[in-house]
Amino acid sequence: MHELIHGIHYSCRPEFDLKKIVTSKERLVIRTIVEGLATHLCEKTLNYPVDKYWYGFINSSLCHRWIENCKSKLSNDLELLRKMKTLENFETQLFSFFGLSPEEICDGRRGYYYGDQIAERFLKENSMQDAFNADLKKWLMYF
Repeated sequence: MHELIHGIHYSCRPEFDLKKIVTSKERLVIRTIVEGLATHLCEKTLNYPVDKYWYGFINSSLCHRWIENCKSKLSNDLELLRKMKTLENFETQLFSFFGLSPEEICDGRRGYYYGDQIAERFLKENSMQDAFNADLKKWLMYF
């Protein structure tokens, strides 16, 4: 379902297709939006019995630690985003798995959490159709 949501989003707004984005900063911002929207809509439409970020891959205790880690690193991550000229390594940090230890797991994939929070704010004031059709400028109002 998550990947299908990406396909719908890209067909509505081709400029959100990550394969078409040139600059690292724009790619990171758009990836946060598209992953957040897909994560959020999966939870809302499918009502999964497990957490929406990990789908049962990790236990609830570790998931809670991961969410707290995301919250604690948010301001630092935003500062890094403002300062960095090249963001490839930062994108990897925000969206990838790092390993299998709890510490490694808790430090990865923060972009999904951040994007989900943005999508939640967006969808409180807009419809699902608006989410698929909104341009980048409108999405940025919810960062």
